[in-house]
Order: sequence, then C-alpha cells, then structure tokens
Amino acid sequence: MGYLVSELLYEIPWAAFALIGLLTIALPVLHLLLAFGRALTGGEARVNWWVLGRIVPLGLATAIIVPLTLRAQANPTDQNVALAEIAIIFLTIAAIVIPIALPLLQAYVQQLPRLGTALYTFLAILALPVAGALATQAALLATNNIERAIPVGETVSIPVVFVQDQTLSDCKQSIASFLPDGFRSTANPATGDRGYRAFFLFWVDQTLKATFLDFFEIFDCGVSDISNNPRHLLMSSFCFIYRAFVELIVIATIALPFLGARER
Repeated sequence: MGYLVSELLYEIPWAAFALIGLLTIALPVLHLLLAFGRALTGGEARVNWWVLGRIVPLGLATAIIVPLTLRAQANPTDQNVALAEIAIIFLTIAAIVIPIALPLLQAYVQQLPRLGTALYTFLAILALPVAGALATQAALLATNNIERAIPVGETVSIPVVFVQDQTLSDCKQSIASFLPDGFRSTANPATGDRGYRAFFLFWVDQTLKATFLDFFEIFDCGVSDISNNPRHLLMSSFCFIYRAFVELIVIATIALPFLGARER
C-alpha cells in the first residue's frame, strides 16, 4: 500500500505535467500549421493569439537563457553570473506561468465553460511542482557549470540556495511518518545537488502552502525539510512569485461560479 501511495505521489503530477506540456506545445504548433495551410490555399489564416501565446514565452526563454549562460561560463564575473541567474529563474517563471495563466485569462475574457476551466486549473496545480522541480534543477545545473568555469584564485559570491531543517516540528514529523519513505533530503557531497525528488517535494510543499492560503505555514506543517534561503534573493523571489501565482489561480477558480459564465 505504501509503495502504491509513493508511486501515485510522483506519477500523477508527472501525468498532469505531460498533459499540460502537450497542450502548451502541440496545440500552438497544430494551430500554426492549420493557419499556414489556410493562408496557402488563399483563405483567411484566422490566427488565434490566445493559442499561440502559450508557446511564445518558452521560445523567448530559451533564446535568452542559452546565450547568457554561455557568456557567464566564458567570462564568470559577478555581473555575468547575476545576469545568467536572473535569466534562468525569471524567464523560467515566464515559461511556466504564462502558458498556464493564458487559458485561465481566456476563460474569463471569453466566458468559457466553468467546468473545463476548473479542470484545467486543477491539472495546472498538480503539474506546477514538477515544473518547479525541473526549473530548479536546470538553474542549479547552470550555476554549477558556471562555478566550475571560474578560474583558480578568483571568487564569485553565489549564496546557498536552500537551507535544511535541523529539527522537525511535531506536524512535520507526523507527516514524515505517514509518507512511505519520509522526506529527509540528502545533498550530493560533490555537487550539492539534492536530486529531483527533493526539489519536487519542496515545490509540493510550496504549492500546498499557497493553495491553502498559508494554513500549512502557520502551523509549521509541510512535506519537505528544505526551504529557500532568504539571502538568495533570486530563488526567494522565484518562490514568492510562484506562491502568489498559485494563490491567484486558486482564488480565480473559486470565483468562477460568481461570474455568470455560461455553460456550453
């Protein structure tokens, strides 16, 4: 039974993430091909920017992150490292948040069916911890590559990203005993990387706290023993924007029945 719970804990969010990712990439590509085909045959392209807007941030993020990261590796000054970290974290936010936010905004503007919108936001909340974990791994991998490129004798100040609980509250201990394998995370001694599982549980923890409007925060409950280091301003800003976004889509979903949206 415990193994099944553990598998569901990881597989269901991945399934939701895959579905959201498919909708984010496949729908705009298909729509663009159809619009191009209509234009070639002399018809009206009928481009829907609500659909194409889902994939634009991902392309922009990739186009900006890659050169800034390569520049920081080639010339790892404080300024270049800072620019690379800003690009990785904040453009990753854009690549994650905008594709999820646009369909919700479209539902409000065009009064789309409430049930479909609520289902989409539910899938988005399930998928967000996976997106956050992948973004965290990408950011830390890029930072590690930059650090390895720093010449011997030179120093660049990169603060610790995460801090780990030395003691667990009663609530966290109870939750850890309930989970199949607890949630104590161990960092790789060589790289400091805690691995996808630890990052995933961290973002699940952040998602739960935001979804339940800080109920878990107030009573010191959670499913992760790591938290963001307040001295790492970029990661802390990422957490703030992430939690604010989750709270926004929760509130927006709760408000749907009061907006008079028509069912179709």
